[in-house]
Amino acid sequence: MGRSALTLRLGPWKARRSAPRRGGSRNRRSRPGSIRITGIGLWYVLLALVVAVAATNTGNNALFLVLAIMLGVLVISGLVSWQNLLRLDVSFDSTGEVFANRPFELPFSVVNRHPLLPHWFLRFELPDRGQPRLIPYLARKSRSEGRLEVSLPRRGYHRLGAARVSSPFPFGFFKKARGYPVEGRILAFPELFDAGDRRPEEVLAAGESHSRRPGWGHDLYQLRDFRAGDDP
Repeated sequence: MGRSALTLRLGPWKARRSAPRRGGSRNRRSRPGSIRITGIGLWYVLLALVVAVAATNTGNNALFLVLAIMLGVLVISGLVSWQNLLRLDVSFDSTGEVFANRPFELPFSVVNRHPLLPHWFLRFELPDRGQPRLIPYLARKSRSEGRLEVSLPRRGYHRLGAARVSSPFPFGFFKKARGYPVEGRILAFPELFDAGDRRPEEVLAAGESHSRRPGWGHDLYQLRDFRAGDDP
């Protein structure tokens, strides 16, 4: 078996790079994101609806002001949360020998290419491949490195598809996620199984002694010389 079980096309795995924009580099091409409302966000939206109904029925200017602030917070939350998932570079490093159904650690790095803004509470994972990792803070133009514990279900080549980056930042009302395509594939060798609890020397020693019941030896069980009267 070779030292590295990871075959790469162009060096280590990296997300696809887009053409640079004049005056700065563009974000790497990422897959369309997803959005999911949290429990806190659901209660916040329901409270905003209650305030809206109360303001409409009473015509109270103070309630309209509170409603405008609540809706403004939702808009700010949406803009900041999307910005928090952009301008990221995702890459993976090579690993050693990989076996099916046996967890292994896959080194990764996430780079923030934004010239001004940091990123907060990034949840990095490979969907359906292992446990996610949390990056609490990623400063501007900085790198965060770590290892993902990954398990492959069968032998052969595996394409990891895309890394998924999600975050509830800034207020936790919604959980948004984006996918970053990954090029390359991993070769998984056949699954390893534990050997028996008997050592070879124990098996050989057991075969030298006689017993009335089957044992670990190499001789045939209940074998004896032919006697007169035996059934041929």
